[in-house]
Amino acid sequence: MRALVVHSERRFRAFVDAFARVGVEAEELDLSDPEWLTKDYKSFDVVVFYPQFRFTSSSPHALWEVKDCFRHLVSRCGPDTVFYPDPNLIDFYNDKYKQFLFLKSSGLPIPDTIALTSPESLDIAIETFGFPLVLKSRYGAGGDTVSIVTSNEQALAQFDASRMNFTNPRAAMAVAKQLFSREFWYYALKVRQMRYPLPSWPLIAQRFYDIRRDLKTVVGDGRVVEAHWRRPANKAMWKMNIDAGAVGEWSFVPPEPIEVSEKLAALLQANWLNTDLLETSQGFLIGEFSPVWHHYKYREHPKFVYADDYNLPLSAEAAANLEELIVESLTKQASANTAPDG
Repeated sequence: MRALVVHSERRFRAFVDAFARVGVEAEELDLSDPEWLTKDYKSFDVVVFYPQFRFTSSSPHALWEVKDCFRHLVSRCGPDTVFYPDPNLIDFYNDKYKQFLFLKSSGLPIPDTIALTSPESLDIAIETFGFPLVLKSRYGAGGDTVSIVTSNEQALAQFDASRMNFTNPRAAMAVAKQLFSREFWYYALKVRQMRYPLPSWPLIAQRFYDIRRDLKTVVGDGRVVEAHWRRPANKAMWKMNIDAGAVGEWSFVPPEPIEVSEKLAALLQANWLNTDLLETSQGFLIGEFSPVWHHYKYREHPKFVYADDYNLPLSAEAAANLEELIVESLTKQASANTAPDG
């Protein structure tokens, strides 16, 4: 069996090592080498490309390498080659508007949402949802481009900034605030990348749900193989991102979010899928999904909670080795594809 792993800064070595543990030597592909375009990839059985943001995630160009180069690589491989991530999901990656379009028509439960594609749609969102109102930029990961507004003026400033209408002084001030923030200059001087300072069009408006925790699930080969709760560390925290200080908890997961996650994966025809779900009085609502995800090592942080009632078939410790699970799945599927008929 031949495996190809595209070089990336994160998780490249973990995938190479996972292939070695199943007896497959993975070859490295470096997209910085111009020769990659002319190579023959049809003999590879498995291809893994863990994406990375080449610019800050809020930039429309953050995933140009994934959405262009990976798609080209897929076209150069054979019809039986197995890929991670799922090629048919790449256009959804880090794109909240495309996800909204799919989810709205799927029949699955989602937060009350309106895409702000016109001034009239903003008026409707404010009238329907009231304040506080959640506004999400089209692009952005880790909650960086999600905010709460509490007035018409704040909402209009964000909306006008997203469509680059700077005749609204508040829109200009909102962008200026980004340009002069400490975070902006950290990226500009230390990382040597300018953070994208504009909210990306179209914004997504959602009803604010006062929740106490949300749930992340990972579906692999049709079933949820890992799930953990994220809950705020203090009363002032309303975003549930662990890297921003929230607490990760591996405890009992009810049937409803498992069913919703597996149904979403089936509708997307996704072998591997990460889903964020909000636990609300209306039930579990799909916030967003992704073909790739960041995950944590077992007991990585002292604040992580591992409860005795965690009820998924795989233990939290075993499920933390997701690269191994993914590689086992890919190689099994590739072997089935190459097995002689009968």
